[in-house]
Amino acid sequence: NNPAYSSLRKQQNTIEQAIEHLSLVHYKDLNASVVAVGQVSKRFGEAVGQVKGLRAQVQEIREHLANASDGGVDHGMDNDENENSGAVAGNELRSSHAVGGKSLRELWLKKLECEAVLSLLQKLEIVRRTPGAFDALVHSQPCRIGAAVVLLSDA
Repeated sequence: NNPAYSSLRKQQNTIEQAIEHLSLVHYKDLNASVVAVGQVSKRFGEAVGQVKGLRAQVQEIREHLANASDGGVDHGMDNDENENSGAVAGNELRSSHAVGGKSLRELWLKKLECEAVLSLLQKLEIVRRTPGAFDALVHSQPCRIGAAVVLLSDA
């Protein structure tokens, strides 16, 4: 019957009701977005396929660059060319370095794209795990609504 205790108890009840209301609203939103979660899962699968394709491309480019640095690049010259072949070979060699530079640039752009895809995949994984974790927190004893709300805000 302490007035300070009663006041704190009233505040606690008010806060718990507000949190419960917010979590139920978000819970209903999560239930309503089952289709969206399915689409996210489908996109996740597609993104995994894209990452595999990008990895194969990176490996192919690495092999191409390794062959170019080993001198295994074919400059398109035949053995029976005339005496100007030295100048032509020099120009073609410079041209192949420009192409190699472009390949490096493309490789760098692919790297950036892969990093962006991986970042999206990590975010999708968080979104995919949220409904189950939310349910587990809300239905646990004692109910951990505060942790469930934090989990929702992170997702």
